[in-house]
Amino acid sequence: MRHRWQVFFAWVCVGFAAIPVGCGPGDDLDADLKQARSAFGGQKGKADFVYRAGFRQEAWEALAKKGDPKGQYLSALCRLAGTDGDPAPAAAYDLFQKAANQGFPPAQTAVGLCHENGAGVEVDKVAAVGWYRKAAASGDAWAEHHLGICYREGVGVEKDLATAAQWELRAAKQGLAQAQTAIGYALEKGLGVPMDEAAAVEWYRKAAAQGDDVGQMNLGVCAAQGVGMTKDLNEARAQLRKAAGQGNQLAARYLRQFGLERE
Repeated sequence: MRHRWQVFFAWVCVGFAAIPVGCGPGDDLDADLKQARSAFGGQKGKADFVYRAGFRQEAWEALAKKGDPKGQYLSALCRLAGTDGDPAPAAAYDLFQKAANQGFPPAQTAVGLCHENGAGVEVDKVAAVGWYRKAAASGDAWAEHHLGICYREGVGVEKDLATAAQWELRAAKQGLAQAQTAIGYALEKGLGVPMDEAAAVEWYRKAAAQGDDVGQMNLGVCAAQGVGMTKDLNEARAQLRKAAGQGNQLAARYLRQFGLERE
């Protein structure tokens, strides 16, 4: 399981690889934002962002200076990634806050994550939940997912597995792979919802198809054990290898445990 701050950094710093080089402020900024939130990765996502920011940052900064919330949000990512030097979480938080105060849902979610993790601001988990709620009220899938995590773990709110599952399901239905894995796990184990192993497998499949390593791992384990599906060691091997190939060490251990390291 990734640390929450690693998840945050990965979330805000991925998906820029497909942005055309040399785009200016007049180009489709919504496409930039869609790219920014369409993928979820670790250091590779960060590296892609830092590279693309070399072409894009000036345009984002110009928009930010005009008070544009999208420019402020993208410029905040530059501060967080340290594209001009060392990471500057306090400066990033300030820009996230400015965009969030204009009602921009991605920035509201980012402010929540800053409060939850103490990035550029004091830790305040109750405030974090409040910001997630604001973004979720606009249908932001990432905010819904983080609310699900908060309710599942009792972060800033009283632990409530049923409410956690409800938020994860909302995000999963919007196609967020991490939420699809989360609701799949809830269904597999009966956490806040009636146990339904077959439905769990279907959610894992959706997440795995998007490249979510935990979804791939969980699907592989189900295939190896015949949970919610007919036992299929070939699929188990394939899914666990995909997850392990992304650096998922638990998936690698499962490959050894099930004797699936070799064909």
